[in-house]
Amino acid sequence: MRQRRGFTLVELLVVIGIIALLIAILLPALQRAQAQARMVSCLSQQRQLTLALIMYTGDNKGYFPGGTIATGAFWAHWDPTQWNPYSVNKDPNHVSPKFLSKYVTGSENIAFCPAVDRETLVIGNYYGRPGNPKAQTTYWYPLSLLLTPANVQAVWSAPAYPAQSPQKLSNVKRPATKIVIIDYMTWHQKIATAINLISPIGTPVDATGVKGQRGVPMGFADGHAAIHQTSEMTRPDVNWTGHYPNTDGKYGIQGKDIW
Repeated sequence: MRQRRGFTLVELLVVIGIIALLIAILLPALQRAQAQARMVSCLSQQRQLTLALIMYTGDNKGYFPGGTIATGAFWAHWDPTQWNPYSVNKDPNHVSPKFLSKYVTGSENIAFCPAVDRETLVIGNYYGRPGNPKAQTTYWYPLSLLLTPANVQAVWSAPAYPAQSPQKLSNVKRPATKIVIIDYMTWHQKIATAINLISPIGTPVDATGVKGQRGVPMGFADGHAAIHQTSEMTRPDVNWTGHYPNTDGKYGIQGKDIW
């Protein structure tokens, strides 16, 4: 009877080498697929929050959410630790307004970009204010929804913010290009950069001169959400819509955020 022979060391090494090669080939593709899935999920969340925001305006005489006017310093805006309507926090002990919680079902995770580890979001108290040191959302609510167009135009050189004046959805002149929600950092890139620190230069590319490298999910006043490059934005700091050459001279809620 012929004796069965096992694999030789060389044969085992060849098999291991082939497996390692296949892993090296497939792993980047898997990582790209996972990254794309996270971006699609983030886009879906932003679409839901955008629609929730529009429903809020429908129940509040057309106005976007505001902070507490009495204490001026507390605004419903991009600050992720304070007064951001996208926090949708349903905890009754939470001190911030729960602007959109009634319009959003399911987990409060909807307020966080899937590309972010929430445990890393202990970011301190913005502006030295007391309150919650942990971020309540990873999304940005533009100040341009809380100021009159004239104040958005004037505030750039002003020493202090003017009194907030939540704007009406009906005052948006270009709803398909007016951003109402956006990641406040480029979470889906290898290096996350604060959106407001990315300044465009004289042509539609960002300050690095690199075009098409920073895809960011964002939602618009007409209810749709899409992924755009920072190079497509008239000004990545969407608080100050209109403060950029070659736009159409419209500021704040009347302006456009996408070229």
